[in-house]
Amino acid sequence: MNDTINTRNGRAIRHIAASVAVISTTLAASGPGARAQDSTLLPEIIIGSSFQETKSDRVGSAVTVVSAEQIGKQGAVTAADAIRSLPGVSVSQAGQSGSLTQVRMRGAEANHTLVLIDGIEANRPGDGEYDFGGLLAADIERIEVIRGPQSGIYGSNAHAGVINIVTYSGRGAPRLKAIAEAGTPSSAAGHLSAGGQKDALYGAISVTGFTTEGHNPSRTGNEKDGADNVTLTAKGGVDISENFGIAANLRYVDRRTETDGQPIDFLVDRPNVADQQEFHGRLVATGNLLDGRWTHEGGLIFSDFRAESIDADFGNTGTIEDRFDIFYKTTIRHDTPDFLGASHALTGYVRHRTETYRHTDFTTFVTPAQLAEKQREMLSFALEYQVDLLDHLSLSAAVRHDINDAFEDATTFRLAGSWRLAQHAARLHASVGTAVTNPTMIEQFGYDPTTFAGNSALTPESSTGWDVGIEKSFADGALVVDVTYFESTLEDEIVNDFSGFPVVTVDNATGKSHRKGIEVSGVWTPVSWLDLSATYTYLDSTDANGNQEVRRPRHSGRVDATARFHEDRARVTLSAIFNADMTDNDFSTFTVTSLQDYVLVNAKASYQISDHAEAFVRVENLLDQDYEEIWSYQAAGISAYAGVSVKLGGE
Repeated sequence: MNDTINTRNGRAIRHIAASVAVISTTLAASGPGARAQDSTLLPEIIIGSSFQETKSDRVGSAVTVVSAEQIGKQGAVTAADAIRSLPGVSVSQAGQSGSLTQVRMRGAEANHTLVLIDGIEANRPGDGEYDFGGLLAADIERIEVIRGPQSGIYGSNAHAGVINIVTYSGRGAPRLKAIAEAGTPSSAAGHLSAGGQKDALYGAISVTGFTTEGHNPSRTGNEKDGADNVTLTAKGGVDISENFGIAANLRYVDRRTETDGQPIDFLVDRPNVADQQEFHGRLVATGNLLDGRWTHEGGLIFSDFRAESIDADFGNTGTIEDRFDIFYKTTIRHDTPDFLGASHALTGYVRHRTETYRHTDFTTFVTPAQLAEKQREMLSFALEYQVDLLDHLSLSAAVRHDINDAFEDATTFRLAGSWRLAQHAARLHASVGTAVTNPTMIEQFGYDPTTFAGNSALTPESSTGWDVGIEKSFADGALVVDVTYFESTLEDEIVNDFSGFPVVTVDNATGKSHRKGIEVSGVWTPVSWLDLSATYTYLDSTDANGNQEVRRPRHSGRVDATARFHEDRARVTLSAIFNADMTDNDFSTFTVTSLQDYVLVNAKASYQISDHAEAFVRVENLLDQDYEEIWSYQAAGISAYAGVSVKLGGE
C-alpha cells in the first residue's frame, strides 16, 4: 500500500516539478509583453548577513527573506510554516502544530543553524538546537534565511546558515493590531500588539497565543495530543541625542505540549506532557562619532530556558539552561572616491559568554554530581572588512577567533562578494567560509550515567563550504530568478557511540560528510492581479559512509500563487509544498526506512471589510494528504480556520 502511495505521490511531485520548469521557461521568454513590476527576491536592506545592515544587492551570501505581508498571505501561524521548503530549508515536525519542530539547512543538522530573534541567540545550550514549534508568527516583521557558513561572523552553530527573525519594534506612527481565529481541531489563535513613536521615545508590546486539541500522531491508539502557547514581547528605546541611544527588548514564551513515547510505533499512546518556558532580555546602547562614520554598540544579553517533561514510563525530567553575553562592536567607515570610487567599512567585535546547564528532576539513578550545575565560558574576537568598488562590486571578509575554556579554540573565516551587472539586469553572488559547532552541554556532560554518558574530550565540529549563484531579472523586473550551487564538507562530526551499550556516549567521527545541491527561487507578476513565486532545492547529503542523511529530502520546493480581486480587497492564496526522496530512522527495527513523498496544499482567502478590518478563511492540507515528516509521527489531516484581523494606525 505504501509503495503505491509513494509511486502516486512521486508522479504528482514530478508533474509539479515539470510544471514549474515549464513555467520558468515561459517566464524566461516572456519579454516586454509582461507588465513591468519592481518585483524582487529581496527587500532593500538585509539585517543579519553581516555585522552591519547591508543593501541586498551587495550581499554575497545566498539569502531568502519572508516579510510580514507574505506571512499574512499564507496564513502561517508558526514561523516554521512560513519558511517550510524555502531554498535549502527542510522542516521536520513531530506531529501536531506546536510540537517539536526541527529546521535543517543545506543537509546539515538542526543544531548547525543559528537562530536569532531580535538580536538574541535562541539555540539552547543543552542540545544546541532551536525548537521552531514554539515560535508564533503573528508578531514577526521579517524572517531572513541566510545560507552558507556564517561562523566568521556569528561563531558556533552558524554552520549551515543563520535564520534571523525581527519582530515589530514600535518605530514610526502609532499602531494597534489584533488577530483572532478559530477552527478544527478545536484550535484557536490570537494576537494583540500596540506600539508607536513619540519624538525620541518608541516602543511596542504584544501578546500572542495559540491552542489546539491536536490529533493522534501515533500509528496506534486514539489519544489526541494538544499544544498551548503564550508569547509576550516588549521592545522599546530612546534616542537621547542624534549621536546616542538606548534600546531594550524582552521575550517570554510559555508552552505546553502533549507527546507520545518514542518510538511511537510500538508503544501504546502515553499521556506525556512537556512544559517549556523561555525568557530572553537584551539591553543595548548605541553611539556614533565623526558625523556617523564611527559607530559603537555594546550591551548585555540574557537567556533562560526551563523545561520539564512528565513521562508515563520513565518519570519526570527537567532542565534549567542559562546564557549571559557581554558584547561590544565598533565600525569605522571611510570613502576613497578618487581610488576606485570605493567605500570602506571595518568592524571589530568582542564578546564574553557564560553558559550554565543543570538537571532539576530526573530518575532515581542519577547521582547528585550529575544534577550539579555545569558551566563553561567563551571569549570571542572578530573583524570584518567590507568594501564597495566602482558602484558594482561589493566584497566582504571576516575572521573570528573563539577561546573556549572547555574544549579546543576555533578560528573561522568568511569571504563573500556581489557583482552587479546592470547592463544584463543580473547579479553574481558567491561566498566561501569555514564554520564550527561546539559540543553541546549534554554531549559534554551527559545526563544519566546508566543510559547516556558525556564525553569531555570532544572537539568542535568543523566544515568548509562555498556557494555561487546568479540572480537575473527579466521583462523589466516582472520576473526575478535566482539559482545557487553549493557544497560543504563536515569534519569531526559528533556521533553516537554504542560500543559500551547499554550506556551510550558520543565521539568525534573520523570520516567526512559531504553536502552539495542546487537552490532555485523566482518571483513573477505576469499580470497586475496575480503574484507567483516558486522554489526548488536538490540536495545530496551523505554521511562518512556515503549513506543519505536522514530527514533531508533530496527534492523539495513550493509554489505560491496570490490572486487579487475587487480593487485588491479580495485575495486568494494557494500554496503547494512538495517533499520527495527522504529517509528516517526506524526505531522499531533500528534500520533506515524511506518516508513517503507528499504534496501539501494550503489555501487562504481574505476580504478587506473596511480600511482597518479583514475577514479570512484558510485550509491546511487541503487534499487531506497522509504523510510523516518524522518516522511514525503522523501529520494532521485537513483542517479549516476562520478569523478576522484589525489594524489601526501605522503605515
